[in-house]
Amino acid sequence: MIKKTQIVSYRLLLFVGLLFSLAITVGIARLGGKPFGHHIKAFVYLFYGFLGMVLLKKYAKKNKLLWYMIFLLPNFFMIFFVFHVNNWKFYQIATPSSLSFILGVVLGLLTSLRYFKYVFLLMLVSGFMGINKGYQMWLHKLNYGNFQPEIDTTIKIKDLQLIDENNKRVYLNSKDDYYILDFWTSSCGYCYLGFDEYRTFYDKIKTLDNVHFFIVNVPFRNEKLEDNLALVKKWPYKVLFYKGTEKILDSIHVYRYPTTLIIKNNEIIGIGNSHSVPGFLKEKMDND
Repeated sequence: MIKKTQIVSYRLLLFVGLLFSLAITVGIARLGGKPFGHHIKAFVYLFYGFLGMVLLKKYAKKNKLLWYMIFLLPNFFMIFFVFHVNNWKFYQIATPSSLSFILGVVLGLLTSLRYFKYVFLLMLVSGFMGINKGYQMWLHKLNYGNFQPEIDTTIKIKDLQLIDENNKRVYLNSKDDYYILDFWTSSCGYCYLGFDEYRTFYDKIKTLDNVHFFIVNVPFRNEKLEDNLALVKKWPYKVLFYKGTEKILDSIHVYRYPTTLIIKNNEIIGIGNSHSVPGFLKEKMDND
């Protein structure tokens, strides 16, 4: 007959297991941000799913279904959360690295069942996911619609309403000049990190007469321009403010922050971020 203390101890073990699973899930999800990135998160999630499934298959003797639920449900909840909460356009960036958990679970199950040839094939797939360059290209595709900055002459910026700190309209119409617009919001932590990453690039182009670099704030409702200007006074960049509609921003692929546009002759010739834009601009200027 099972003693009452044994039952209590086992329930406590299940509770601790649930807390541990939740903590691991949240911890891995956080790896998608700075300073690690989604390619690191994908690898860790893959390994966690693989190791967890192998250990459960081997050691879970009692209440197997309950232990599987404790292991799987917190992670499936996170994946559901990624898929559905708030803004699909924004959260889909984390989807591939989150789904790598499922791939890890499948790998662990196949390994336990000794289907090694399928394990090998899936490892090749997961290896591609973990390659930094490949994953960065995939994230670029999710963010900006292309695997790397490219010319899109179908998008015009004539309706882009920009003002300076004195509330004067700014036009980007100097023939053959390059305009680099880095769009940001006051609540975007990654935007401020991007400002730091652009510093070396900015120091190289700030003396060029035909290259103009701006950080463009998209204010939230009721935000004061002077307050947002104060947030970025530590950086040497010229600040502009966007005063148009969200529809226009969507039409030029600015629906995530930060997003950087490269504009020449009233056309967008590149869309990217602090990692991709400097190299793309150098290549364009070398070829022009």
